[in-house]
Amino acid sequence: MDGFEVFEKYHSRSVKELYVTIQKRGTISLNRAAFQAMGNPKFAELLFNRTKRLIGIRPTNSPTGRTAPIRKQGQSESYLIAGLTFTKEYDIDSSVARRYVATMQENMLVVDLNSPSTDATGPRSRSDDSQTTQEELFSQPNQVTDKQNAVSNKEAVERSHPATESEVAETISKGSDNAFANAFLQQLSEEQKRAFLEFLLKEKDQGLKKAK
Repeated sequence: MDGFEVFEKYHSRSVKELYVTIQKRGTISLNRAAFQAMGNPKFAELLFNRTKRLIGIRPTNSPTGRTAPIRKQGQSESYLIAGLTFTKEYDIDSSVARRYVATMQENMLVVDLNSPSTDATGPRSRSDDSQTTQEELFSQPNQVTDKQNAVSNKEAVERSHPATESEVAETISKGSDNAFANAFLQQLSEEQKRAFLEFLLKEKDQGLKKAK
């Protein structure tokens, strides 16, 4: 229609600015612009200027004893670095999540802790880094994947085969005395019952495959 123009500045500031957030538990979060400004690295070295209170994040693709892996945060455009020990060592306040505008100085992303910052505290979903442990941030990618797959497999078994006591008892009692099965079940926790049922179902599936 004549006289109308399209507003094109949504997210323009967040794309241009380099943001670094010190999360409540010390995790360091980079926005996409900051991550890309460093060249999309896989690892980073953390440095600190005690006199000027400056944080330096130096990118590298080579893991060493001084580097930490950089993890993408779920489906968002943030990238995480484990910084709990770092913030404690240099007495960097992480009681409240604070967001800073960073700058690139040569090949290093620099955050001035004396500069203005904004409160980045807000609602968090399960995929957010507030639920990500420092151990998960430091683990290798395949270790994280294996852990996620194990959790997914366990949830799938629980959804398709809920490990109720009666179901396990029925499974065990085939070829066994019911009294023995019930006595056996009383010694198991709910998690052990689920694991035992999963084992029995797996054995059953393998038997069916052999029969075919």
